[in-house]
Order: sequence, then structure tokens, then C-alpha cells
Amino acid sequence: MKNVKRILSMLLVSIMVLTMALPAFAADVKMLGKGQEFVGFKVLDVKDYDPSDPTKVIYQINPKYEDVLKTVTGKTTEAEILAYIETADAAQFAKDLKAAIVTAGLTKDATSTAVGEDQVFVGLEKGFWLFEETLALDEYDEISSLMTATVLDENIEVKKKDNQVEHKKEIIETNDSTGYVSDWQGAADYDNAIGPNGERIGDDVPFRLTGVVSKEYRKFEPAYYFCFEDQMEAGLTLNRDSIRVYNGNVLINRNQYELNMTDDHTFNVTFTNLKNTLDSQGDPVPEGGTIYVEFTAKLNENAVIGMPGNANESRLVYSNNPNTEDHGETPWDIVVVFTYEVVVNKVDEQGQPLPAAGFTLYKWDAAANDWVACGPEQQGAALSTFNWDRIDAGKYKLVETTPIPGYNTIDPIEFEVVADYDPVKTAYGERLKLKSLTISPADAFDNIVHTPIQINNGTITADVENTSGVKLPETGGMGTTIFYIVGALLMLGAGVVLVTRRRVR
Repeated sequence: MKNVKRILSMLLVSIMVLTMALPAFAADVKMLGKGQEFVGFKVLDVKDYDPSDPTKVIYQINPKYEDVLKTVTGKTTEAEILAYIETADAAQFAKDLKAAIVTAGLTKDATSTAVGEDQVFVGLEKGFWLFEETLALDEYDEISSLMTATVLDENIEVKKKDNQVEHKKEIIETNDSTGYVSDWQGAADYDNAIGPNGERIGDDVPFRLTGVVSKEYRKFEPAYYFCFEDQMEAGLTLNRDSIRVYNGNVLINRNQYELNMTDDHTFNVTFTNLKNTLDSQGDPVPEGGTIYVEFTAKLNENAVIGMPGNANESRLVYSNNPNTEDHGETPWDIVVVFTYEVVVNKVDEQGQPLPAAGFTLYKWDAAANDWVACGPEQQGAALSTFNWDRIDAGKYKLVETTPIPGYNTIDPIEFEVVADYDPVKTAYGERLKLKSLTISPADAFDNIVHTPIQINNGTITADVENTSGVKLPETGGMGTTIFYIVGALLMLGAGVVLVTRRRVR
């Protein structure tokens, strides 16, 4: 009998150990609606609860998150921490909790899997969870959704709030030589050319900001805040009078929004309550509607040549909670303006600087159907290096407009500056790069360069060689042919005279 009791006792202990070792798998959690991967952090464990009333749950802190919860709540005991969470603003608490988890370097406890367009957590343990959407809906979507929920025995379906906004910034590329004008894209090149009197004439570069408002923005209380923030680097100067705002393709009058310009590089377009905004035709911005901000900026004398280019970036600050005045913000989205330069070094046959010549660079202008000078002639008694900076892609002609006495004038050189960069951004906030800069044809300078042409980070450099002396006909040229013909006739004449004299004798 004692042996039986001992066996039963040991069996009961074994069952208890096994029961304690089993994870408390509870339910599936399905995130409904188009989206991408979610991760979960089990912040609190469920100690006990009443299945007939799921609101009556006894929680205890998951030791993994104890220090994080103390930091976020400012409390030290478990009772104080739980009481704080119970009365805290859920959205703000989730945001603060996620920030503290990142700071502490804690890893996720679960990852969702895709089931159609939904994301599903399978068999989550009972607990109070923080869920985060880790990947954006698309390349321009708002950053991840963040939410908290208690998981018990029942499967849960969570419908994502359709309050996300979209934002992007774009630019148009124009090629003066071909007349090509691109669609809105992520990068372009422009010039800050020198005018006929030596003044800088910067291109007006067109930009567009796009903001898609929440599909439920009219439910936001007390107001729906929507603000475009734009800032550009020193190489770009805002044209202050160029800013226009549109509801779709309909202009929104200036009195419907606030326009703040802190300097020539920064401005904000702010709707303090978009629900009160009407466009020039008296229509409101529809829920899920698109607002455009279009403007131009000049490429100026501070523009960076080549990489990394001249950036203009923007973001949206907007209402992100229908029940509070909290604001969210998108990451900065970036477009880049590139510009280049051509450097010509005048050298003699030995490669030594040869001053006193004068050069003019011309660009083919499709609109004018003619070559247009890129500034006045560059010439000086001591000048041997000629520089045309902050030019863009296009067709050019280099002309030696003032030759050096005693040296041969070079023939005009026609070439095209070709820039290679990807105009399409593949990630939110990506800064596009200049892949390469070349000239076409590649051998345009080959007959007159002293050393191979150099192309480095947006600069094209050529050492142009002048030879001294007078240009004479070359072997095989027409002049030589005429010389040979005249010589043959003279020799033939001499033979005739010789034969005639012999016959006379």
C-alpha cells in the first residue's frame, strides 16, 4: 500500500511538473487588412482570469520587461505599474513602451505570418501584448502601426485603423538640349549657368510634395492637423512666390492655410484644422484625398558639384489619434539635384600650361534651335585653366575663340555630357546617387588631349594641347595632291624640251 501511495505521489508530482513545463498557448491573433509583418512583445503574463468574464484578469509582470516598465511608468512596485497601465492613454503608452524596448535592446517574442492579405500570430501565450507592424505598407506609406491587446483563450481579429497617411516628394528633370521633360521622379540635374555679362542665372527647379489624408479624418476631434515641412540644402534657394497648394488639381487659396518661411531654404504649409478647409471652388478635401504643394527653387552658386548632390527633403506632421490632439510624423523623403563642371587646361606639346588663349563653351538649346554661350569668353594673359561649373547634362561645343599667336587654333569640339542616376526611389527617404558621368562620343577630345580625359565625381577635365607653327597640308591631303600634279607636269615639260632639242640636233 505504501508503495502504491509513493508511486501515485511521484506520478502526481510528474504531472504537475509537466503541466508547469507546458507553454500557455492560448489563441491566434489575426491582423485584418493589407499590411506586412507584425512582431509581438509579451509585456505582462496572465496569472489568472475568469473565463466567464474576460475583463477580470489578474496580471503579473513578465520579468523580461520589468526594467522597461519601471522606466516608462516611473513606478517601482508591480501594483503601482499595473495601476498606471490601467489608467494610461493607450496610444501614448504603446509609443513610450516601444521606445523603451528599443533603447533596452529587447528582442521580439513572436512574429506574424502572412495568410492572404492578413497577418496572423498562431498560438500566442496568454498575456498583455504590444504589437508592431515592422514593415511599411508600400514605399511611401506611414511607419508601422502600434497597438496593445490582451490575449486569452479566444482567437482575436484586429482591424487595422485606416488612418494612415502617405507622403512623397518629387522633382522634374528637363534637358534643354533635347527638349525632354520627365514625369515626377526622385532626382534630376540642373545648372547655375553664367549669363552673357558674367552673372549667375540659376535654373528654376520644380518640386512637388504629395500628402494623402486619412480616410477617416473627419472623425478626428477636435481638429485634424496636417502640415508639410520642407527644407533644402544651401545649394538651393526657395522662390518664395512660387508656392501653390492644391486639393487634387484644384487650387486652394492662400487664406485657407498658414505659410511660414523661416529663411530661403525652409518653409511649412500648415492646415491647423483641415476639416474647415475649402478649395477655390468651395469644395472640402475628401477623406482619403490628396493635397499637393508645388514650388520652385533656384540652383545657386553654393550648389555642390557631383556627389552627394543638393538635397531637398520634406515630411508630414499630422493628427494620428481620432480622440486626442497627438501628432505623428512621416520620415523625411528626399529628392536630389545634381550639377557638374567642365575644366579645360591649355597646354603645349610638353604638357606645360600655355596661357593667353580664350575659350567659349556653348550649349545646344532645343527651344532656340541654336548654340547658346555658357557665359562670356574666358580669356586672360595669365589664364591657362578654363572652368565652367554647375552645368547639367546636355550637348556642348568648346570653341577656342581667341587663339595664341604662333600656335594652331583647335577645331571646335562637340560633345554631350551624359549623367547616369536611377530616377526612381525604392525605399522611403532614399537619397539617390550619381552612378556615373560620361561624355559622348567617348573620343570627342582624343585628337587634342595631352593626357586621357579625366572624369571624377561630377567633374570632366581635359588637357587640351596646342601645337606651334603654321598648319601645312598633310600627306594624302588635297594640297599634297595638287603639289604632286604640278610637279609631274613640270617633269613632263622638261622631258618634252629635252626630246625636242635632240631632234633639232
